[in-house]
Amino acid sequence: MPRNRPHRCGGAEKHGARYRVALITREGARSHEYFDTEKEARDFVIAFRSEAKGRTLGTAVTEYLDHLARYGGAKRRPCKPSTLRMVRSKLEGILQLVDSGVRKGNRGRRRPSDLPTTDRQLTDLTPALAQRLYSARVRAVKSNGEPISADTHRSELIYAHAFGQWCVEQGYLRESPFLDVRPEGELSKGKPQLRIDEARAFARAAYADQHPLGGLAAVAVLTLGVRANELLDRRVADLDDGGKVLWIPFGKTASSKRRLAVPPVLRSALLKLAEGQGKEAHLFGSMTDGTLLKHVARLCGVAGVPVVCTHGLRGTQISLTVEVDALVTAASKGAGHADTGVTRQHYMAAGVEQSARAKLMEEILLTEQSNADEAAEIAAAEKEAREAAEKLARLRAKVQTNLGTTAATAYPGTPNPLLSN
Repeated sequence: MPRNRPHRCGGAEKHGARYRVALITREGARSHEYFDTEKEARDFVIAFRSEAKGRTLGTAVTEYLDHLARYGGAKRRPCKPSTLRMVRSKLEGILQLVDSGVRKGNRGRRRPSDLPTTDRQLTDLTPALAQRLYSARVRAVKSNGEPISADTHRSELIYAHAFGQWCVEQGYLRESPFLDVRPEGELSKGKPQLRIDEARAFARAAYADQHPLGGLAAVAVLTLGVRANELLDRRVADLDDGGKVLWIPFGKTASSKRRLAVPPVLRSALLKLAEGQGKEAHLFGSMTDGTLLKHVARLCGVAGVPVVCTHGLRGTQISLTVEVDALVTAASKGAGHADTGVTRQHYMAAGVEQSARAKLMEEILLTEQSNADEAAEIAAAEKEAREAAEKLARLRAKVQTNLGTTAATAYPGTPNPLLSN
């Protein structure tokens, strides 16, 4: 097909007194065909799309990724390269576009963009085939022989649903092939977390870590309780007010937009990290979620604590600072509110509660060190007092020797006759 020839078309849409259909080339250039009636426009769309039925599944996936890169998905925000790689991997898995053996052999390394694909016609992706593909994915095993988790194949199914719906919107398919495919298995609930002493050991190992970014990023998640991408997306300009404030302008949900107070110890470390970087530079460079996850696992080994994931550090912070909930509840009752939801929604600025958690978390992590410092101060004071007492005793003995007197421990039993009448 010539490069300047329309590659796909939109639907029939009203345009003034007539109807029009958008024609789009592979490069994204748009033109329009105009018709007097809606039936003529619809017939043109059907004829055009029937001509393009030779589209393959791999080609459709590539177009879909290009659409996400330009316009984004549900958030209507262009997707980042890391997100596009993740979506591509999910679709390749469930659609079996790449041989499973090749995928296993490439695990843990950056995926080449030219892996051989096992392609098929897009129109062959029927609901029956979609069900077989998902069932095969449920039975699939990893390179170590263990079955893949329900979290993996269920998340792949979510992306397959979105891809199928997009194909319907583009007119490539009459119905979404994954519409009636139901997820199997149970999602894992809750991530393993660290206990208090374990969290302190992890924080010590993280602050002492020689890696310029890994340790600090890990302890920042543990202290602030933020999501990994919320931290790694931050730019130097987001560290505001001398490092006291960290702005999070967007995130996973609408409520992710907030302002966090950064506790003193973490604040000084982040300010040192930001030195010499431009305002628009990412605070943690090009670090990805996967790289941070590896650093967290490594630091768990260094600290000698159970291995947790990055999100487990966030859960640890929330669990160990649960007393903040009690403070919010008390404030809500004092204000006469029916529940804490009213207090949080109308009387608490975004980030206030999480900032309180961050402050409390740093106190928890540094309590052991604070106790050690206080014990050292007490020991030094006691030593100084002993040395002062010994010095005083030596001075007293020296004075008594010079005066030719001896120290008396009690009054004499009989009076001195020289002093009597």
